[in-house]
Amino acid sequence: MLFAETQRSLTILIVEDDALLRKLLATVLAKDGYRVLLAGDGRDAIGLFRQEPEVSLVLLDWTMPGMNGDRVYDELLCIRDGVPVIVMSGSPQGDVLQAFDGRPVSSFIQKPFLSRVLCDTIRTALAAGNGRLDGEAT
Repeated sequence: MLFAETQRSLTILIVEDDALLRKLLATVLAKDGYRVLLAGDGRDAIGLFRQEPEVSLVLLDWTMPGMNGDRVYDELLCIRDGVPVIVMSGSPQGDVLQAFDGRPVSSFIQKPFLSRVLCDTIRTALAAGNGRLDGEAT
């Protein structure tokens, strides 16, 4: 079966505090064939992740009010390990990965980014599963 056919059944949880960017990301990913769940903060993300066992990938903003991405990530891992997580941030990749302190992150995407780059990064992370990013750009 082709990936384009299977991705229609995949669900991506977008965790982004900027409402405009969250909506834009949802539009791009829905057009690419994914089912999309939206969370505006860490607490909402944790609740959705707990309620929606079919989440195939998490697109996680690192800098959010209340609960940063690395703390959200830890909570998500406690609920269900093995789901690929792509961290996105306007901060330098090295700073973000240092905050994750060696915890396995599937990929990092630097804001701002093109929709094509986002979709390619997601496909790569899904194909690899819950791989580890060791500080190298994807």
